[in-house]
Amino acid sequence: MKRTIIALVVSLCTIFLGYAALENFSQTPSHPKTELILYNWQKIDILTVEPEIDALLARQNEWLQKRLNEGSPYTWENFVLPQNEMADELYQLWYPINHLSTVSKPEESVREKSDAIYERCQTKITQFELSNAQNEKMFNAYKEVRDTAEKNNLLPEQIASLDNTLRDYRLSGILLSAEKRQDLTKIIIELGTLTKKFSDNETASSNSWKKHITDEKILDGIPQSVINSAKEVAQKNGLNGYVLTLGDGTVGTIISYAKNRDLREEAYRAIYSVASANGPQGQKFDNAPVIEKILELRHKEAKLLGFNNYAEMALETRMAKSTAEVMNFITDLQSRSRPFAERDIKELSAFALSKDGLKKVEPWDVSYYQQLLKKEKFNFSEEAMRPYFPLSKVMGGLSSVVNKLYGVTIRERAGVSVWHKSVKFYEVYSSEGNLIGGFYLDLFQREGKNSGGWANSMVDRYQKSDGTIQLPVGLIVLNLQAPTAGEEPLLGFQEVLYLFHEFGHNSQKLLTKINTRDISGGGGVPWDGVELPSQFMENFVWQPEVIGSFAFHYKTGEKMPLALLETAREVRMFGKGLSASRATVLDEFDFRLHLEYVPGKSGQSDEMFSNVYRKNVVTTFYPWMSTYPNSFGHIFAGGYSAGYYSYHWAEVLAADDFSQFIKNGKIDWSVGKKFNDEILSVGGSRPFSESNEAFLGRKPSIDALMRQYGFISSSSL
Repeated sequence: MKRTIIALVVSLCTIFLGYAALENFSQTPSHPKTELILYNWQKIDILTVEPEIDALLARQNEWLQKRLNEGSPYTWENFVLPQNEMADELYQLWYPINHLSTVSKPEESVREKSDAIYERCQTKITQFELSNAQNEKMFNAYKEVRDTAEKNNLLPEQIASLDNTLRDYRLSGILLSAEKRQDLTKIIIELGTLTKKFSDNETASSNSWKKHITDEKILDGIPQSVINSAKEVAQKNGLNGYVLTLGDGTVGTIISYAKNRDLREEAYRAIYSVASANGPQGQKFDNAPVIEKILELRHKEAKLLGFNNYAEMALETRMAKSTAEVMNFITDLQSRSRPFAERDIKELSAFALSKDGLKKVEPWDVSYYQQLLKKEKFNFSEEAMRPYFPLSKVMGGLSSVVNKLYGVTIRERAGVSVWHKSVKFYEVYSSEGNLIGGFYLDLFQREGKNSGGWANSMVDRYQKSDGTIQLPVGLIVLNLQAPTAGEEPLLGFQEVLYLFHEFGHNSQKLLTKINTRDISGGGGVPWDGVELPSQFMENFVWQPEVIGSFAFHYKTGEKMPLALLETAREVRMFGKGLSASRATVLDEFDFRLHLEYVPGKSGQSDEMFSNVYRKNVVTTFYPWMSTYPNSFGHIFAGGYSAGYYSYHWAEVLAADDFSQFIKNGKIDWSVGKKFNDEILSVGGSRPFSESNEAFLGRKPSIDALMRQYGFISSSSL
């Protein structure tokens, strides 16, 4: 549920928070007081949080009852803003608990107890939110504030917030009968429990897969950094030799570089079997029944709210306005990709035959032979770029780009409480030298940490009732290969892209000028627009003037030859047909699964994935691959259900927007101000399509992305 309709009291036990007002300007419109809130991670304990949750919810119920009994007039100041403040305090109490569940796990001795507490608290919070979301008196109170908004001279951002809140009330079943509201409440509570279970199963299953190898020859071709890490894992487990895991960097590197075909196939099968009956520990972590129930409940939720299916319901808060528009978008991408996918597999098959006498390229062969072909065709290997990307230099490069674009400065701050010793904290300052926010950086994979990468908002920017502006605090989590002891971390080229990508998300949080909590930063931005700032940032890594400013060899200090980047830019389009066709499989699978769901029919996830894969991918599909969705957390445990197409949708926007920065092959940094003013800083204060069109001066076009893919020619990218 939207945080905008959570209401809680202004009392919060400070054991969970340690905050500092790092700026204290006099209270004037141009320089309000600010505060930066940081968590005391050493004092955050799920085993002690439940009484605090109970107390907050109880006191909030009392406050709400009293305020609603008082009745009209309801205004922004006496009704909406107090609830925003109280919602924020619940968020600051519960978010750290939720975050720790993704980056570390409790000791085995208390894990069962902590899991039970987590589920109880999550259920209580969800029940409370739903109770408020289906409270007719609250709905009517918000409606009164909206009806009198113009008369009371509310700001456009406040009106946008109210419109979103009223929409969310309707999607929460406020117009349903009391009986149907109860049914909806049960559905949403159960969905919350199921998505948590899906995520836990995925993590547990992934962490369970380990490949013990004693013969180093089996690892031939794999980069030494991965081999060293595997040796450390083996030593930690009291074993000789090497232990490979399913960590993002490890398994991807195996599939791309291992000469041993059996090892590649085993790693590939492992990816496709995570959280399935055929995966690590089998049915213990099988997500198949979880998926069945999630789909059933989502469909019931949509039908209760008057939609034909969940996909229709999801589009109520998206840029895309119809299921036909989304399917046409996906189909267009697929039709443009297919000829190039067929071209790519033909070339790759001929190469594998001539290289190793391989008569059939299997899915686990594609990345391996692509690496070899790239090396032969372009004399290029991404691993050859790794020595030029020590973490300190990459962070310096990122800071420089952000400074040139938006005039802000990033500085590491020592002594901040963190949840793991490898985590860093950075402050962000405006061009005037004022602190505007900060972000945590958690880069390396470790046991108990969820796979993948993500960016979140830990603390939201908004202006409180006393005029103080709470500054935003963001989060970047990646799962890079941890460096060996005593060595500076070296990033691969793709990992540099990941870092810029996730910072792009944070740029929207950190640069917002909106003071209304639920639409500041990325708040109120539709799901099919949230990836625009992140994918936009990736484009800068490809520019010679950017990468040339920070790519220096970690030993010699030698600047990376720009010829290497130019080759990488050519390689960027190499095999793009194959990769694009595979990516659109997930777009179509997700959307059609929610669009075409049939109640009572089992196995729809496996069946849909099999059919979509066979239709779009030019390599062979095997039955055991149908369980890949069992670890597809984006749509079954994240916010991308019926919305995975959003990545490509936003990629179109990002490519088109970035094209405005390139003038005669160079970056026009001055365009950054307009991008910030029209898109980043305004958050969800107006329709996102309006913001993007205000920057472009027109509707977006897919052509810039097709040029990046190499599907149409261009001399500018």
